[in-house]
Amino acid sequence: MTRRADTRVRLLVGCTGPNAAGKGEVLKYLMSRGFSVLSLSDVIREEAERRGIPESREAMIALGNQLRKRYGPAVLALRSIRRIRRSEADLVAVDSIRAVAEVEALRTAFGDRFVLLGITAPARRRFAFLKARQRPGDPRTLGEMLRLEKQERGASSFQQQLDRVWGMRDVTIVNRGSLVQLHERVDRLARSLLRRISAAESATKSVSGAKRGHS
Repeated sequence: MTRRADTRVRLLVGCTGPNAAGKGEVLKYLMSRGFSVLSLSDVIREEAERRGIPESREAMIALGNQLRKRYGPAVLALRSIRRIRRSEADLVAVDSIRAVAEVEALRTAFGDRFVLLGITAPARRRFAFLKARQRPGDPRTLGEMLRLEKQERGASSFQQQLDRVWGMRDVTIVNRGSLVQLHERVDRLARSLLRRISAAESATKSVSGAKRGHS
């Protein structure tokens, strides 16, 4: 069944996957191709700044879970959806999707124009990426990284549910090669999705035109 969509957005690519798998590089590339980019974690960072909480991965996980408990499991997605609609962007990429309710909210809002992209890479490769980016609050050892990732696999709707969200993905990219190869895969995917959406839009216009012709 085709889901209802917010028609101002032609394509919304949601990114999910483990830490330092290459999601940031995918988003940078999509931005260079004309996508408006935002992260559900921006909502958490803004709340942390308002409360004076120093930013660290562990603190952001805990604060995100607090917001879900207080305002509902889809709160980060719902606030981001409002921002997307205010922006009037037609090509959008969203990062940090980590709860089932967030996926469901985005699919309800944007229908078949929403595609959940899963990006992953081997753990040691991800830890090498993590060390290279030197982001404040990132874990300092492979063991610490893996321990924090266990916190992202909660069963409660008020926690991060990365494993369950991963199971909801529409398409997967395994980041094993070079940055150029990653960009090529993302480019092929984006062009394929836009062609599919253009075909669906043309079919809808044809049906609408036929109905007007018979009225």
